[in-house]
Amino acid sequence: MITRGTIEEKIQELQENKRNLVSTILDGSETRSSLSLEEIREILGISAESLEK
Repeated sequence: MITRGTIEEKIQELQENKRNLVSTILDGSETRSSLSLEEIREILGISAESLEK
């Protein structure tokens, strides 16, 4: 059980997104175009600001 709005909730969401990404890649069931650049950055933990530095 995780409380809403906590860092634990965010971590759980990121883990689920990463799990789905790996599953999608291994299955080959979707193309890269189904994920936005922002979604890919979020899954990988890369912010747009860090790329601009």
